[in-house]
Amino acid sequence: MVPATGVDCGANVVMDQRSILIGAAIYTLLQFAFIAALNPATIAHFHTWANLAKDNALDAGPFYTVAKVAGLAWLAWILRVDAVVSPGGTGLIYLTSATRLSYGLSKNGYVPEVFEKTSERTKIPVIGVIISAVVGLLFLLPFPSWSSLIYIVTGASVLMYAGAPLALGALRKTKPNLARSYRLPLAGVIAPLSFVLANFIVYWAGWNTVSLLMAVLHVGYALMALSGALHLNTHMPQIDWGAAIWIFPYMIGMTIISYFGNFGAGGLFGVGGIFKNFWVGGQGDINIWISLLILAAFSLFIYYLAIYSRLPESKVDEYIKDVYPAPAPSH
Repeated sequence: MVPATGVDCGANVVMDQRSILIGAAIYTLLQFAFIAALNPATIAHFHTWANLAKDNALDAGPFYTVAKVAGLAWLAWILRVDAVVSPGGTGLIYLTSATRLSYGLSKNGYVPEVFEKTSERTKIPVIGVIISAVVGLLFLLPFPSWSSLIYIVTGASVLMYAGAPLALGALRKTKPNLARSYRLPLAGVIAPLSFVLANFIVYWAGWNTVSLLMAVLHVGYALMALSGALHLNTHMPQIDWGAAIWIFPYMIGMTIISYFGNFGAGGLFGVGGIFKNFWVGGQGDINIWISLLILAAFSLFIYYLAIYSRLPESKVDEYIKDVYPAPAPSH
């Protein structure tokens, strides 16, 4: 394999930026088309944009409903087909990525070694595929609607990406001269701001989503602990708990702020049943602006706590040695 040159890396960065701008433009135009297609009387009837979700038809399939009302039966039919095909493609992507993640976690020693077993013909981690598919199907059961599932998937994605600003801030302190194809300007400002905004998005997803996300994270940590306790992976590393001191305060703080917040009013997990009237949160016990201010201050505290407790340079070198091998000694 020929290593990528600086020119190639720069071209890739430009292409990534263009793809982001194109995607943002498509979604913006799509939203503009939806708003323009709505009957002003419908907006007046529900008073606010948020209340449009009270219309069962709009809540279940907004673009399908608008196309149907507009008399565009052919477009409504295409949207219905797309509603099946598109999630199917997304599901396949999530299935394969989850499988590779479980494979990587097993390689690094965090989950049982059985996840490393691959098919001799396809080299696909079969056990990971099966378990990811089963868990994904079981995950569909508690959600009363497609929109509820979207909230949890979106919240989980944003929560995952919230770790990127922390990694950037830590690496800028520990390895400021590390070779890279793109150097983010003003990272000292953008990284903490990005972490705050990511937590805003998770918070806006609502109490139902946040409580379920935190429960799932605790289950994941419990499974990792169980794997280590039962010695299900002989390569279980020594976890640097000192550098991870911010994780549990972060999870607890996000849960408390969301509970007293203004979004996702309902019982724990928002799945109904026995949890319908249990730990009912998201009822706006705190003024929305005060809650956002508290969340911003809390996010900055967690950010700088994570940076302060970051791994030492020797540990970072150990973890990145496969990506950035040490230079050969000169003769």
